[in-house]
Amino acid sequence: MTSPYTPTRVLDTSEARKGLSRLAAKAREQGARSEIVFCGPYRHPDLAIVPAALLEIIGPYIEDILIAERVSTRRAEYQGGGVSPDELIESLGVSDEDVEAAVARIEAASIR
Repeated sequence: MTSPYTPTRVLDTSEARKGLSRLAAKAREQGARSEIVFCGPYRHPDLAIVPAALLEIIGPYIEDILIAERVSTRRAEYQGGGVSPDELIESLGVSDEDVEAAVARIEAASIR
């Protein structure tokens, strides 16, 4: 059994363009259960036409995947390249007394 997300049938872009009204009507009628249509030049599956009802369901998951990829990339970029809080304070030229005074002001403000 093949997955409905595996492009078993791919339309040429001109076929997809001609059939957009029919595809939209079918998606409106069937909602999230409507098929995903794959298309592209020379029948290469470069594009997927996804029913809006299905995209509403899977959209948050796609967003999570994209965010996870960005986080993974950033972690790889900054691996071992970070600075400790002490190093940051030192590079800013702030003394321990300045930090302690700032912390005390924040704590006092949050108690009020």
